[in-house]
Amino acid sequence: MAFLRVVLAGLILIVPASHREALADDVSNTSDYHELVGVPMVDSAGGREMLGYLAACALPADAGVYAEKDGVRYDFPGSMGLAPGWPGSSLAASEQRWVSACILALKDGTGGAVSVSLRAVNSDNPALRPSDEELSAYTIHEGGFFGNLFYAEPVAFACRGDRTEAEDGDPVMAQRICTQRSADRAMTALGLTACGYRFIGFCSQIGTPEIGGVRYEEVIEVYLKPEADASEP
Repeated sequence: MAFLRVVLAGLILIVPASHREALADDVSNTSDYHELVGVPMVDSAGGREMLGYLAACALPADAGVYAEKDGVRYDFPGSMGLAPGWPGSSLAASEQRWVSACILALKDGTGGAVSVSLRAVNSDNPALRPSDEELSAYTIHEGGFFGNLFYAEPVAFACRGDRTEAEDGDPVMAQRICTQRSADRAMTALGLTACGYRFIGFCSQIGTPEIGGVRYEEVIEVYLKPEADASEP
């Protein structure tokens, strides 16, 4: 499913392409939203941004959560439905990994607005099954993302997609840096990407990764739409 990171009412939201117009037309349709109470993440802009990612990845498009802080209500709409039982129930281990992979895949490292196609081989979730239109339009394989951000010490991994030299030079790659080498030598020495994810090589060469005794079947791959030959900005 193609995504675009957009700013709405001061919040950063992850909105499926198919739902953008509906959201713009009716942002007050929040009858299926559940209130979050006593969640420290609501207290800061960064925490609220992460809640936006969490809700978008965990909940389906017809659900969401909200929280109030100093008399202001913040809405966090769902989209992907990778853990639809949240926040009413704890995430199972596989759900933790799916949601983590989704969050890691959506972060771009630059704060820009980039439309991406999220895909996964080991999922029946329609949101991770690209349409024929997406397959033809989103052709640059940025890479794959997986990990578990719910651990006491979160782990985040990235692999690099197979790209041609021309694809590497496409302007869109300058806005998506989480599979790219960091300019910080200390991070590079630790094997970390520009976003601080641990780099594990080319996606085509790793199969199903197993790291630290955990087998990660919950890998989300990201494909980008080339900008070099785009007829529209």
